[in-house]
Amino acid sequence: MRYIHSHHPKVPLEVRFWSKVNKTDTCWEWTGYKDRYGIFGIEGKNLKAHRVSWEITFGPVPEGLHVLHKCDNPGCVKPDHLFLGTHTDNMRDMVVKGRGGRAKLTLDEVREIRRIGRSVKSKVIGAQYGLSESQVCAILRNDQWAALQ
Repeated sequence: MRYIHSHHPKVPLEVRFWSKVNKTDTCWEWTGYKDRYGIFGIEGKNLKAHRVSWEITFGPVPEGLHVLHKCDNPGCVKPDHLFLGTHTDNMRDMVVKGRGGRAKLTLDEVREIRRIGRSVKSKVIGAQYGLSESQVCAILRNDQWAALQ
């Protein structure tokens, strides 16, 4: 078991971490410092609390993967509300669940974005549909909505 310096000598990492969590029947809410996501300090580094929860429970996150939320609650650290995915998976999840400042895209909107994407700048398309420029680029590259050709 790993120990971290704290006010109490040799307090196990897991004990220190879980003491900052309010466990409910739904999400387990991070009660420590938050910046959109919960932040947990380990050896002078600030880490996202949901990632620490994953690593305590399941082990290291493989290279190139992120810890994502099934519940869409950035303050949740409940292990079974978390899953691993790529950046593209995260962006796809965001669009499918209607996050990012706009409702879900319709199939017709995605088709229209792809149709005008060759002649209109991604930034302009993004402003029109409430998407970031990178989201539009992902749609145009088929990183998002790849099944729709």
